[in-house]
Order: sequence, then C-alpha cells, then structure tokens
Amino acid sequence: MQWMKQLGASLFAVLLMLAGTAQAEDSAVAPARLVGEWKGKWYLEQFQFEDKMVLRIDAIEGSTLKGVVSFFGTPNGDVTGPMMDAQYAPDSKMHFGAVNGEVTIDLKPVERDGKLSIQGKFEYKGYVGVVKLSDFAPGTATATTTPPVAGNADLLGEWKGKWLLDQFQFEDKLVVKVDQVDGSKVMGQALFYGTPDGDVAYAFEEGKIEGDVVKARLKNGEVTIEFKVVTKDDKKSIQGKFEYKGYVGVIKAGRS
Repeated sequence: MQWMKQLGASLFAVLLMLAGTAQAEDSAVAPARLVGEWKGKWYLEQFQFEDKMVLRIDAIEGSTLKGVVSFFGTPNGDVTGPMMDAQYAPDSKMHFGAVNGEVTIDLKPVERDGKLSIQGKFEYKGYVGVVKLSDFAPGTATATTTPPVAGNADLLGEWKGKWLLDQFQFEDKLVVKVDQVDGSKVMGQALFYGTPDGDVAYAFEEGKIEGDVVKARLKNGEVTIEFKVVTKDDKKSIQGKFEYKGYVGVIKAGRS
C-alpha cells in the first residue's frame, strides 16, 4: 500500500509540473509580437475543405483589435474583409467576426519550443473548422526579404524606454521594434504602455528614412512618430517625438 501512495504522489507531482508547463507555454504574449501578417491554413474536416488563410493584425489597442482576414479556396472563392466587432483579451485571446459577420473566429497565440503561432477555430453556419497560422511577417504585410542597407543596420532590433506627454504628465514604458530596412523604407512596430486606451501596439505605416530620421504613421495616421539613433559615450539610443491629435510627446529608448 505504501508504494501505491508513493506512486500516486509522484504521479500527482508530475501532473502538476506538466500543468504548470502548459500554462507557461499558453500564457499571454506582448501585443507587439502579434502585430503583422500571419499565414497558415484553415481546415473544415467535415467536408475535407482545406486551403490558405492570411490574418493581418494592424493594431491592438487595449481590448480592441484591428485587421483583415482572408480565406482562400472556399466554395465561394477567395474572400477577404476587415475584422468585425474584434475583441482582444488580457490573456491574448482574440474573438472577431469576418465575411460580413457570417463567420466568427476565436484565436490565441501558442508558443512551443520558442516558436510562436496563432491557433484556434472558426464557425460558419453551424460548422466548426480549425485555424493554424505559423508563418509570420512582423510589422507590415508589405515587408520584403531584401537585406537591410548596411548604413542603417544600427536601427534594427528592439529598443526599450519611455514615452512622455508632458502636458498631461503621462509617462510609461515604450518598446520600438525595427524589423527591416529596405532602402528608404522601414518596417517595424511600436508598443505604448499605460496610455488612456491601455497598452497599444501599432505597425509602422509608410515607415521611411529621411536623412537620419525615421518617420512613420501609426493607427491609420492618427499617430505619427519620428526618431533617430543617437550615440553618446559609446551607447546608442533612439530619441524623437510622437504626435497624437495635436499633442506632441517625447520618446527615448535604448537597447534591451
């Protein structure tokens, strides 16, 4: 009997360990890691339908999600449309409608062995299908594979620091991620923490380099951001400003 108790205790400990591991793998991820274009598959087992799917996440603003979804190879052909009534939860779960509300989609990010994907289900007229998206192009759907210009290599990577709107004494964390530089074009994303709308992540829109300054529109042009790399005492940082509805704030971030 004693060995059975010991075995039971061991199994219980293993189950607890596995449960803890699963929880860690499926935990929430930073919104900035989700902004961009995701490619993968949709699958409706009942009818053996399967084809490509593309999900473009343009912005995450607190509990609001903005983007476009495309289903390829459906019985109605290739269909594309904006997310409808999209919701983003603190645990990174996403719920939204598509195809004029005829389709509902529930997704969540899943990280396994350091690789991030988006998985979930969709429902269409009572039929439930599966979604798995693992091919990711961060920041913008127009990113290319052109190697970065050598002179702008200092821009690439993640910068962490602060944003400050002095007029209202707003200040919190900021993460700017420059994913790619292609000639004068810049692809990336910015994550502002602690705004009145919560933590918000935006992909660069029309990101470009003018001289030594990076300029980009965010949130469909409602926010503009510009910054440049500054070197002081052999340490590099990005410094600049952002503008929102006529208010001008300051940004400063260093290497993470």
